[in-house]
Amino acid sequence: MSARTRKAKRTQAGPPHRYHRPNVKRQPYPIILTADAEAHLAALAAGEMAMVASAIERQLKYQPTVETRNRKRMDVDKRLYIAPWEPRVEHLRVYYAVTDDPERVVVIVAVGEKDRNRVRIGGKVIEP
Repeated sequence: MSARTRKAKRTQAGPPHRYHRPNVKRQPYPIILTADAEAHLAALAAGEMAMVASAIERQLKYQPTVETRNRKRMDVDKRLYIAPWEPRVEHLRVYYAVTDDPERVVVIVAVGEKDRNRVRIGGKVIEP
């Protein structure tokens, strides 16, 4: 068997590896901040602002509608309802909505600071 034949045998495609994923690139959701959310972010300390920006990028870019340990769907019946979704970033909360029509977009509505059962958004305290 020549070297050329051996090389050809090694490079032949076999069955897909069991961890093989199709080469499909996930499309990220564009993230839009409302004017109020930008003002809320600007009111935070620089470290908190960086932490929130990093969490938004990490948690909301590809799967914003999947519940996780740090991201939950808000209950519409509660008085504290601000937006449909709320991920937590340490003591901070980011409130956002996801629209699929006409295109997929994540809209950040507000950023607040949580202290026990109170949320402070833009200097205003919201209690249940």
